[in-house]
Amino acid sequence: MRICDAVTAQRFREAGWWPDTTLDDQLFRHMRERPQQEAIVDPPNRAEIDGQPPARLTWADFGDAVSRLTAALARNGIGADDVLVAQMANTWEIIALYFAAARLGAIVSPVPTQYRERDVGYVVEHVRARALIVTPRIGRHDFTAMASAIAKAASIRLFTIGDSSESGIDLTAEMEKDVGEYTAVSPAHADDIVCLCWTSGSEGRPKGVARSHSQWLAIAPMIVESANLQPGCRILNGRPVVTIGAMTATLSPWLQLGGTLVNHHPFSLDVFIDQIFNEAIDFTGCAPAMLVKMAEHPAMQSRRDLGRLRTISSGSAQLPAHLIRLYRDRFGVDLLNVFGSTEGTMLASTPQDMPNPEDRAAYFPRYGADRCWQLSLAQGIESLLKDPETGKLIEVPGKPGELHHRGPFTFLGYFNAPELSEAAFDTEGFARTGDLFEIAGDRQQYYRFVGRLKDIIVRGGMNISTAEVEALVVSHPAVLEVAAVGVPDAALGEKVAIAVVFRDGATASLAEINTFLREACGIALFKQPEHLIGLEALPRTAVGKVDKIALRKMVADGVYATGPRA
Repeated sequence: MRICDAVTAQRFREAGWWPDTTLDDQLFRHMRERPQQEAIVDPPNRAEIDGQPPARLTWADFGDAVSRLTAALARNGIGADDVLVAQMANTWEIIALYFAAARLGAIVSPVPTQYRERDVGYVVEHVRARALIVTPRIGRHDFTAMASAIAKAASIRLFTIGDSSESGIDLTAEMEKDVGEYTAVSPAHADDIVCLCWTSGSEGRPKGVARSHSQWLAIAPMIVESANLQPGCRILNGRPVVTIGAMTATLSPWLQLGGTLVNHHPFSLDVFIDQIFNEAIDFTGCAPAMLVKMAEHPAMQSRRDLGRLRTISSGSAQLPAHLIRLYRDRFGVDLLNVFGSTEGTMLASTPQDMPNPEDRAAYFPRYGADRCWQLSLAQGIESLLKDPETGKLIEVPGKPGELHHRGPFTFLGYFNAPELSEAAFDTEGFARTGDLFEIAGDRQQYYRFVGRLKDIIVRGGMNISTAEVEALVVSHPAVLEVAAVGVPDAALGEKVAIAVVFRDGATASLAEINTFLREACGIALFKQPEHLIGLEALPRTAVGKVDKIALRKMVADGVYATGPRA
């Protein structure tokens, strides 16, 4: 299934932005050039994650595993244009699945491990999935029963990783069988869709963003150039492999350079620090709050370096200037400040373009505004600000406007959602982001992030639709009205707070509401409210809309109750 029409693809290819290369092309190259170099390393605590021993695969090993997994999928009826929904841990198997499915012309639709029945079931139905693939157990959660119920309801195949139960087909066992004819050269095209990444917005339900071989590989220069990465580099991936952040910051540069991808799951600062040193890491990514905690960690107090680590990318929350200075002066490490989205927003404040920590913390480059930036990819990105009410172009400093962008990594529409896709672009083909910026800098060369136009909450890098949370909470028998807002949080960026008006004579605790959301609605854990405000009436504006500015002020003033979510 192609990502777009041939004319659009050719335009990006002739401009030099989309390579005419597939994942298999890169895999075969590294198998030839560096067969005995490590390609993928599992989290050292994998036994605690899914009960399996951690693996270390060379490029030759990984290539063989991909061929075996390709054969296993083909033997069980998977072929071109089939969509495989995958809910898996950060282990080598999820990486191999991308390559194996792509070789068959199939599409992987990975979903976060935090998703439960409601969201996974929706994705399976929305993409018309051919199969569901799961890690049977991740941590303390058993996914088998949930996955079996979803697969049965949708009448699709269920595959498991390392589980010989009767609930599904064990792909690990299937990979032990003869590879047979499936080692043939891949029929995949560079413009075929490889994966569907999911995001939530103000519309409520998850939205799928398709990415092709070309797009996956096109983004690599952003990290390779800004971090000065070299062939064979070792990259620590602390993000869920299902996210666009993992694709852009780790998988893409790893594949371009033939490096070693060291996986981490779930986030544990102790394990993360050990991996930085034990695995001789050259590059990684980390949220600002975790960077603060890492600098304060007892194991770091006597250190004046981070081994081979020279660059860390960060984002999803405000990156303070003092943190950039601390890592530079104390550890000799540069921090990249990246603003991105699943839809392809990509603004990177790098040491090359913004050596001043204050600038790098406060601003992002105004790509496309007749400025010269160090990153080659920046030359292909156009961006501008428009008044969200009038649609007029904003070209003066200090006036907030919605960021619009287009370029080689800008998404081309939501999967199977034509109405949402049409609304996501302006008349000139620029993607609307829902993010508010203003023009800044002494030469008007920067953007400064102001806030979000969309009514979403970003918790630990995961988008949460307030509309979805509100729709589910109001279905609780004790709830009359509800409004959801974000609570600032030092570690996660934001947490979910709900303001509730209860029905006459009824009430419910935060724990009771979350039990209902989990058991009756199948909501994902990260979407569950963590703060509750009980009100006699929701504050409203003059035109009768819920006044979320007033609610956020109540939250800021501490007018809420915090309690256990379960």
